[in-house]
Amino acid sequence: MKCARRFLCIPVVWLACGLALAHGLEGKPEWNTFGMPGTPGAATRTIALVAGDMRYSLKTVAVKSGETIRFVITNRGPSKHEFVIGDRAFHAQHIKEMEAMPDMPMDEANSVDLKPGETKSLTWRFTRPGDYLFGCDIPGHFQAGMSGTIKVR
Repeated sequence: MKCARRFLCIPVVWLACGLALAHGLEGKPEWNTFGMPGTPGAATRTIALVAGDMRYSLKTVAVKSGETIRFVITNRGPSKHEFVIGDRAFHAQHIKEMEAMPDMPMDEANSVDLKPGETKSLTWRFTRPGDYLFGCDIPGHFQAGMSGTIKVR
């Protein structure tokens, strides 16, 4: 019996190590490659989005490098959704985390979770040019098309 318990601990340790790496080395969050949290007073624009039944009301958002945007997201769908900003690698890792722990709380600066009928805001400063993604990483949602592109120029 002791042997079986020891082998069950190995996957848990691997998962914990993977999550630690995903949330940045040396205390740096993984999202620092494409931006940083912004202060609402510094926002140059507000962009409103509606999260519906496996879709967002916008598919593309254009942003200038250095610009701070206040996103206001309303969930009009029948189930819980997220709004997460990231690059492809970030979303791929976060989707894996969500599949392993679907009820994990969203407490990162680049994301909000929304119950049906709820509205929340997220303010973000885009620091590097490139194409980034916003999406819902709840298992199956991103894959069903619940994502969009943020074009930073």
